[in-house]
Amino acid sequence: MQIFSSLYKKTLFLQISYPLVFAFDRDTLHRDVLATILHFIWILFYGGFLLIYDTFAPFYDQAMNDYSWCEHFLHTMIESKLTNRTSVLELGCGTGRILQLVSRYFTHSAGIDINPSMMEYAKKRLPTSKFYHQDMRSFNLSASYDLILCLFDSINHLTSFDYWQQTFSRIKEHLAPGGVCIFDMNTPQKLSRLALLPPFVHPFGNDDMMIMDVVEDKTYADESGLFHFETTLFEHLEDDLYKRHIERIIEYAPTAELVFSTVSSQCSSVEMYDEDERKIGPSLPLSEVHDGRIFFLCRY
Repeated sequence: MQIFSSLYKKTLFLQISYPLVFAFDRDTLHRDVLATILHFIWILFYGGFLLIYDTFAPFYDQAMNDYSWCEHFLHTMIESKLTNRTSVLELGCGTGRILQLVSRYFTHSAGIDINPSMMEYAKKRLPTSKFYHQDMRSFNLSASYDLILCLFDSINHLTSFDYWQQTFSRIKEHLAPGGVCIFDMNTPQKLSRLALLPPFVHPFGNDDMMIMDVVEDKTYADESGLFHFETTLFEHLEDDLYKRHIERIIEYAPTAELVFSTVSSQCSSVEMYDEDERKIGPSLPLSEVHDGRIFFLCRY
């Protein structure tokens, strides 16, 4: 149950956070101190899960329009690993692009997302599917599913491993007998590599532009795996006039070894694949491919 609406939460957050800025002497204001205070205020209202993609939502489908990296893999896994193909659920479904790729295999399809703005695009794309405004850490639906998906590093948006474990628990509760869960993750090695690279510049749409810079969060010396995707969108209005939009997307990356150990303790079988669709195992150790995206296929 959503106690506060998105808009109401944001209003409260701003009402509390802005006065804090002026509570400090501007000459002595330390950015990290203020960031820590605002971080805890945000946790108070959002439980540590940032409502991301609000700014990005209108541009998402144009800017992120290549799904070839997962389309063939999903079709292969569904055709070879899934016995029953009645229902599919996607966690963090966003605008519904991935759900659209697989829906033809299933009689019923559904998606959940914490961001209603993104989900409005999914409803238009898949009008016969069901969509639920829920949190993947605590979702509760009166149905079970043959396939549950959580892709495009959606699970990385959960900013602690406790949240990942909560999500795995909810997945287990919603899988039908013989069902399969497929999720992927960005590893800390991959995100650390991206943080070393220059900002990514991507033209899209009608002369629009996206600039994305991955930055490792080193606020807390005893923690690791937190990264910021500092995203700037330049929306072309006319001639040389652009409107700038800014969004910070946060990802948390535990090690793939920890994730594998955790889901293995709950599942009857777990398979891992690299981003080239090669099965990870004795002939392809995880240590050789953990600087890329990792796919997990789990039978509970």
